[in-house]
Amino acid sequence: MQTIHLPPILLPTLTSLLGLTGLAGGLYTFISPLDAIRPFGLIPPPQTPSQPSFPESKNTTSSAQPFHHALIQAYGIRNIGTGLSTLCLTWFWKIQLAGSVAERVTRKCLGICMVMGAVVGVGDAWVVLRFGVDANLKDGDRQEVRGTSRGHAIVSGVILGSGMLLLFG
Repeated sequence: MQTIHLPPILLPTLTSLLGLTGLAGGLYTFISPLDAIRPFGLIPPPQTPSQPSFPESKNTTSSAQPFHHALIQAYGIRNIGTGLSTLCLTWFWKIQLAGSVAERVTRKCLGICMVMGAVVGVGDAWVVLRFGVDANLKDGDRQEVRGTSRGHAIVSGVILGSGMLLLFG
């Protein structure tokens, strides 16, 4: 079996960037939930005179706003936890003595986490794609959602590739 030779800084840099992206995106859901979820691919319905803006209206007495914010923030917590796990495993992997058992085991653990993270990315792509089909969106928004779904699929491929290189590279 042929070994793939990569620059030694590539995988730790990539996993650190993925971890930081997850952490930052998760934190953003607590600052501005609706602004944070749109880049994910979920677009709130437009505001109409008879129905206040979903769920951002300050005038609504409905429980929709707290409910939807809580759902978005649950997504944010997932990203915070995954981002921190990725960053911590990357750090622990890189502080170990090269070639040590701890270094090899941590690298494999990070690889497993990345492969499982790819499953989440594929699931996100599927959920966003379904939303684009099921939601009553304008054509421009529908195309944005499709593009975001493709983005999730592409990133999940990068995450899967990183995980496979960590496991078998």
